Amino acid sequence: MTDFDEYKLVGEIGANLGNFMEVGSGSWTQSYWMMKSRKFKVDRYVVLDPGVISYVGNVKSTVFRRGEIPGYEGKTVVINGGGEHLDIFEESFDAVMMVNVLQHVNNAVMMLRNIYNSIKPGGLLIFSDCWMTEAQDEEGENYEFWLDVVYHPIRMKKAVFEQFLSGFDPIYDVRDLDALSYMYNGRNKRGTYFVGRKKIC
Repeated sequence: MTDFDEYKLVGEIGANLGNFMEVGSGSWTQSYWMMKSRKFKVDRYVVLDPGVISYVGNVKSTVFRRGEIPGYEGKTVVINGGGEHLDIFEESFDAVMMVNVLQHVNNAVMMLRNIYNSIKPGGLLIFSDCWMTEAQDEEGENYEFWLDVVYHPIRMKKAVFEQFLSGFDPIYDVRDLDALSYMYNGRNKRGTYFVGRKKIC
């Protein structure tokens, strides 16, 4: 929340985000805390993750364990599926959130394409992820954050991110060591915390 500046530029307190989806929500989600702190309203609150069934069955603290997100009863839609299948949603969402997901997926380029296509023109993107640095590229298996490489093996080049984000008018964009989480505890990571609106062609 700190690196998104408490989500202030996503909308005014109490704003309605319309049809909202979080991709790769995990069991606790990133969006729920944003929704609660900003008191956002929605028409639909969609969470999509390929681990949904496992979370509901095995993680007691899962936010949507009873099939609803607290405070959004009757508006929650929980989907057990990966973002690679988002192609069924064509310009369906007013706002989409995806935080630190690309490093876990099988086809990150397809995921980015599907995210872009699922957002309505003028719709909102709330996005964060890391890109591969020259140090990682050069050092390969000797990269000092070896556990990070083991558990998050996919790192795309910055150019892929730039191409994706060029389809959005930026509202908020904090990058690299300007982001607290990328420098915290000596991490020295690179990436972006981004909020933007899909360009209307």
